[in-house]
Amino acid sequence: MEEAHCLFCGGARPGPGHRCDGKQGHVEAHMDADPATGQEHWTPGLRIHAAADEPVLDAARAAQLSDAGCQQSGDRAADDWKMDMVRGIYVIARRQPLLTSDDLWAELGAAAVQRCNPSALGGVFRSAARDGLIRLTGDRLESRRPAHHRRPLRVWQSLIFRDGTKQIADTLLTDR
Repeated sequence: MEEAHCLFCGGARPGPGHRCDGKQGHVEAHMDADPATGQEHWTPGLRIHAAADEPVLDAARAAQLSDAGCQQSGDRAADDWKMDMVRGIYVIARRQPLLTSDDLWAELGAAAVQRCNPSALGGVFRSAARDGLIRLTGDRLESRRPAHHRRPLRVWQSLIFRDGTKQIADTLLTDR
């Protein structure tokens, strides 16, 4: 029987030849701290490695893992943090026709965004889209944040820009 190899690093998995940093193979949703020692460790999430008999490219599986990761990180984020992020998206969407997560970082500041795991922002943007504030354009822009090394960011279109007096948006923000 042929040995299974990691699709990320190419090393044998599991075993001493596996060179991944311990986070690969799981949805990187959160860190937990051991209550006794305070030591942080990754809590495994969904398996993301394909088994030897699974296809390497699988759009449906990729979408499933993306949705599960957003859900998992969003479930772990504090409700008041999520509400602050949606309010930030609302303010930006009223002011400009297109936005990215960089705009939210600039609007609220790093301290506000980093109160929870910033990976939960994907779920927050999806929630704002479901609420009718924004919609995904399919375009990408390079991040302006030095820590992100110009990685591509999703571009969202405001549905409430200009006079866009979308009363449902105001109602959603006050009713939460």
